[in-house]
Amino acid sequence: MTREVNISLRGFLEDLPQEVVELLTTVSKKAFERADDIRDIATRLGDPEEVDHCLVDLDQIRREFYKIDSRLGDCMSILSGYREHLYSVADDDNRRPESADIEEEEEEEGISAEE
Repeated sequence: MTREVNISLRGFLEDLPQEVVELLTTVSKKAFERADDIRDIATRLGDPEEVDHCLVDLDQIRREFYKIDSRLGDCMSILSGYREHLYSVADDDNRRPESADIEEEEEEEGISAEE
């Protein structure tokens, strides 16, 4: 019996897009392999003796696509969290009071409010 478990990973925020790219690359390879398997089954169905084997193979392919779908869901979840962070940072930058911007510019220019 196969059981699903939730796992968590630690990483750096700036690495998230690349991590998702790596997951998608793996998922893409598996999906293409399964597509080849489906085409193979379609050609074998011309032989009535292959029907039983084809049913077993189709069931296995469906299970693999379930895993692929699960990984795609993981990618969506990761990217949704990343997007939320990007939006919150953009919102925080837009909500900053003008005085904070002036103080930041003064600091960059070496001007102190105490002068």
